[in-house]
Amino acid sequence: MTKHVLVITPSVRPGGGPAGYVYNHMVGYEELRRAGKNKNEFVFFGKTGCSDRSPGKISDSFVSNIKKTIVALGLKHTVMDLIALFSRKKRQMKSEIKKADIVIFQGPYNTNLARYAKQRSIIIYMPHSPTIAADEYRDLIRDSGKEIGPRYYENLKKEEKDIINIADTVVFPSIGAGKEYERNFSMQLIGKVVYLKSGLHTKVSSSDDKTDIFEKGKVNILFAGRYVSHRGYDIFCDAARLLSEAGFNALFYCAGTGPLKIDTPHVQNLGWRNDIFDVIRSADIIAVPNRIAYYDLFPLECAACGKPMVMAGVGGNADQIKDLPDVIPCQPTVESLATAIRQAVEVHRTSDSWGEQNRHAYEEIFTAERLAQRWDEYVSSVPLKLQQQAR
Repeated sequence: MTKHVLVITPSVRPGGGPAGYVYNHMVGYEELRRAGKNKNEFVFFGKTGCSDRSPGKISDSFVSNIKKTIVALGLKHTVMDLIALFSRKKRQMKSEIKKADIVIFQGPYNTNLARYAKQRSIIIYMPHSPTIAADEYRDLIRDSGKEIGPRYYENLKKEEKDIINIADTVVFPSIGAGKEYERNFSMQLIGKVVYLKSGLHTKVSSSDDKTDIFEKGKVNILFAGRYVSHRGYDIFCDAARLLSEAGFNALFYCAGTGPLKIDTPHVQNLGWRNDIFDVIRSADIIAVPNRIAYYDLFPLECAACGKPMVMAGVGGNADQIKDLPDVIPCQPTVESLATAIRQAVEVHRTSDSWGEQNRHAYEEIFTAERLAQRWDEYVSSVPLKLQQQAR
């Protein structure tokens, strides 16, 4: 039986987070559909045409402060219901939800609409955070030198707890990716957790041609992403300083932006890049020193480019290490990262093909089509509510 599946996210675009995940799923689903391999019908509801990989910003605007007040007072659902009365898009979303056999909420957005589907549809919730959403927001605010109030924090946590309570299933990419959720919502998650590995779409060529981004004749080490604490950006900068001061023969680069930007002579800052795949392809070794991690798409992008990595074995990224052969694991500390980088440079200098096994793993496990296939197969295995009630 073909099932009608609605996937909801605020936006659909290449990059990270729910928007990037859904973009990859959508592209993979289209590949399945064109090949006639899909068993179910998926509809993806989210704003399209957003800027590619634009960096996230924390706004201090008047509108942002109003939103914070609404959340702090616990009035978000009430306000969203009022908006839904006048918003054509919200009315359309409610209509789509009521028709769906399965509704998938990607991230903690528009989840107040779940109750419109509860009587008929299976509700699936998929978080996209290395910690619970309230902790991630608190930590990002803290990196900007600010704090959120306890009432605001508790209401953010309650909001996510509510969607987990309503959901029939909560999906994580791996066991490690769900550890913080298991710790915070252990009772609510009993009997609900399913694991589906991620995947991504890329047009990366297998060509060895490189652009002139890095200095030639030197081994280069790249960190890319937001300059925030949970990404381990400061760990990378400190490891680069430690190695450089010891006379280590390699160059260190970072590409991104964020509140913890460090001015250091030991790391060249490339800034925020729209050509990140070219940057990755031109790098020799990628450093992923997260303190905490969900199941980041960035290492999969590096794998698609055939790049070796030094990666902290934390969260869902520890599970990725098991599937990616050309990765040297480390701990999220300066000394451990520095040691792993030394080892990685030695391997790089003795093996021209180091990283190719990561490309093979990507092609076998982590393409967008593989992601869509996993979702399609899982959806096929889920009994509909009407079927469950008939038993």
